[in-house]
Amino acid sequence: MGTSDHLIGYGNIQFLSPYEVKSLSEMTIVKTVQDHARLYITGIIPEEQQDVYIEKASSTDTVKVNEVENGSVVRTLFSGLVSRIGIKVVRGIYYIELEAMSHTCKLDNKRKRKSFQNKEMRYTEMIESILKDYPGCDYIDMAARTSKLEKCIIQYDETDWAFLKRMASRFGAVLIPEATTDTPKFWFGLGDGKSGELLEHQYSVKKAFPLYMETTENGYATGLAVNDFLCYEVETGAYFNLGDRVTYKGKEWVISRSTAVMKSGSVTYEYILATEKSIRQNLLMNRRMAGASLTGKVIDRTKD
Repeated sequence: MGTSDHLIGYGNIQFLSPYEVKSLSEMTIVKTVQDHARLYITGIIPEEQQDVYIEKASSTDTVKVNEVENGSVVRTLFSGLVSRIGIKVVRGIYYIELEAMSHTCKLDNKRKRKSFQNKEMRYTEMIESILKDYPGCDYIDMAARTSKLEKCIIQYDETDWAFLKRMASRFGAVLIPEATTDTPKFWFGLGDGKSGELLEHQYSVKKAFPLYMETTENGYATGLAVNDFLCYEVETGAYFNLGDRVTYKGKEWVISRSTAVMKSGSVTYEYILATEKSIRQNLLMNRRMAGASLTGKVIDRTKD
């Protein structure tokens, strides 16, 4: 159907979509490292539109969620592409159920085969060459810096998103999607983020032993303690983005996951607070390359 033509307001939430939604029933936005941000929406639609929306919906349909105060947009919470649509009927009322992903999902559709044979090429140059296929796409490098490839690198039956995650893992880094822009944008590595403070008293605390053991036992990183993999789950009304730094219980933490839930027209945020050392990705391998045969063409030779 295309662009976001219809606007519905509910409390301090503004929802734009190609579909005429009369009111919002449920909304959840999930943002996490290494994955595309995801939106889940349920709303009431006119009965006469039930078949039209299913028939005309397309993978290029865009949706957007804004937060408003006093009639003005204060921030965009989500912008992305519809990935799934459904209609259900409950007691004669027609509901539309939507799922959408941030625009970074455009990098995660087509599997490709490509080689980068210039050992002197920088990782940043390689990334920029990949992103040329996506108009408006941009990224911020926080991991590779000036590092060179140093050897031939093969992209083999991987989407660009999967390949970039594998490349980031060479630095122990993660990809962080930008969920609020109309084109694909992401961080290659953990961004600086803004700083803030949380004072909430209700929380849960957990510790991730498997990631600690995998990281230390395989020598992926040194100088780590098991308490570096402790994390808090906190619910608050304050807005933070992935990668933002917050002070909580006298220590600095990083937002590693955010879940925004609409409750009575207002948004409540559930955050996972982790240490910077624990927000990492150990080395990823492309299992499809095992036993694969690659074809090539000789373009030059020296001596006999």
